[in-house]
Amino acid sequence: MALKIFCIMFIGIVSFLSACSETIIQEIITCKPAQADIYWGKTPSSLEKSELETPLSRVISASKWEPYCYQVKKEGYHDSSAICREEEGYRLLEFKLIPIKTTITSEPPGAVLCWGPSMEEIKQTYHRTPVTLSDDSGGPNWKSCYFQVKKDGYVDSEIAFLPRQPNDRKVRFKLFPYPLKATLSNTKVILSWKDNSPDELGFIIERKKGSIGIFNEIATVGPNITSYTDGDIISNCTYYYRVRSFSAAGFSCYSKNARMMIPGE
Repeated sequence: MALKIFCIMFIGIVSFLSACSETIIQEIITCKPAQADIYWGKTPSSLEKSELETPLSRVISASKWEPYCYQVKKEGYHDSSAICREEEGYRLLEFKLIPIKTTITSEPPGAVLCWGPSMEEIKQTYHRTPVTLSDDSGGPNWKSCYFQVKKDGYVDSEIAFLPRQPNDRKVRFKLFPYPLKATLSNTKVILSWKDNSPDELGFIIERKKGSIGIFNEIATVGPNITSYTDGDIISNCTYYYRVRSFSAAGFSCYSKNARMMIPGE
């Protein structure tokens, strides 16, 4: 009986020593920025998402160690390249992800950039075109988003939708001047403009006297009206006019100023 107990203890000690003598290999995977998803597999074409994310530090017994390929992914960044490593005593993989960029340009430049999660929630920002956005600069960047640009003297651009995608995105807007013409007929100034607003509720006409005057509203006309006659003028004065549309969503940008010099009698 004592011999049997001794044999069992001996086998246990041998097994323990064998386990302790097994080689342990350390693996460290880091990424900038952190909290990137880790993908791995036997080959670059067979990578699968693991349940782990960076930074990762783990130890594996040599008996379970295999050559493996690794990749990391994070929303808002380009996927990393796959790195394949052979068997080795220590494995360190360092990844650095490049932010996905969204570039907005306009013709002419200098337009105010607006964005929002829906067409009804577009808000004006402090950015002016051309501008490139990324996770480093804030803003919507890679997220699905609606964009629009505005510039004084030009009709607001159409709204462009950019869906979320894994690559850099670009959108270019072409702005059209908000045309306003002024002609003199007898003792009246006739203003005319082009209706580029699809859903306006009307147009507001403003006027100022002289180049250093202040614009004041002089009239409001209904939708689809494209002219107005100003008869409240005096001789030997120069007037400046501007017009903008309004709708349920708010006001458009102003047209370029139209100048009219009234001759003396």
